[in-house]
Amino acid sequence: MGWASRLLSSRQRLLTLWTVLTLFALESLIHINSFKVSRPSKALDTPFHTRCQEPNTAGPRENAVIVMLARNSELETATRSVASLERHFNRWYHYPIVFLNDVGWDQAFIDAVTEASSGQASFEVIPKDLWGYPEWINQGQARSSMAQQESRGLLYSGLESYHHMCRFNSGKFYDHPALQKYKWYWRVDSDVEFTCMMTYDPFVAMARNGKKYGYAMALWERGDTAPTLFRTVSKYKQLRRIQSTSLYKTMIEPSWGPFLLRRAMSWLQGRNAEGDGWNYCHFWSNFEVADMDFFRGREYRDYFDTLDRSGGFYFERVGA
Repeated sequence: MGWASRLLSSRQRLLTLWTVLTLFALESLIHINSFKVSRPSKALDTPFHTRCQEPNTAGPRENAVIVMLARNSELETATRSVASLERHFNRWYHYPIVFLNDVGWDQAFIDAVTEASSGQASFEVIPKDLWGYPEWINQGQARSSMAQQESRGLLYSGLESYHHMCRFNSGKFYDHPALQKYKWYWRVDSDVEFTCMMTYDPFVAMARNGKKYGYAMALWERGDTAPTLFRTVSKYKQLRRIQSTSLYKTMIEPSWGPFLLRRAMSWLQGRNAEGDGWNYCHFWSNFEVADMDFFRGREYRDYFDTLDRSGGFYFERVGA
């Protein structure tokens, strides 16, 4: 083979390599761009109200309840939370408050919190079938996992009761007998302080505007808190052929690699079958206001059961 033929052969190989690399890069760019979400030209959800107003105490009420999960030992903080809620909102609207506990209530707690509440207060015990380990969880292995989570510095992860709470708040609370008659609920934790007046009724505003769920903030989660959650959710979404929404895309960290490399990356922690990751944005549910009929629907129950069967409420720190 002459030098001219060898030069041509080398150029052909280089051209082939350049073409392959270009195609890989183009495919990667197309993949990354498929998760791009354009900023809306205007606010999708304008505030219900933009300034303080005189509370419309004569207006209609929704079938709603305020819910607090607390312990007898939290008497002081729970009473402060209720007093803050009263001062900033419920002194005008008088919505009932249901207090939930996994054990019986002390009379001292009942007396103090009842005195602080303007709405009807009821004190309920969570049935055993709604609180605790499901039958398919190996409790010994779960406790061992909790100890490992605690050793990694995951807040509250060493507390068995915290994992029970996460599971209850994610998929059981709306089935409590005391809540069955209500449609809307507002979760208030036992150690919170409200900083501004709520001079309108959020239940009425959400119903009027066709909303199902409201949250207070979204923050970044630690990656080792729930390392398999994104893969579980992605698999559920794929099996049920659920289309990606703009909101879903904003929480994805698309892989920069070409198709074959993405498939290999799927084995990494926090990646789905396509090799893409979760950017760990998550909603804090501490102050959520929601339509419980959404949670009680078949679709959400099916979704929760998938998460529950995955074991993430105990072997990881899924939920809050």
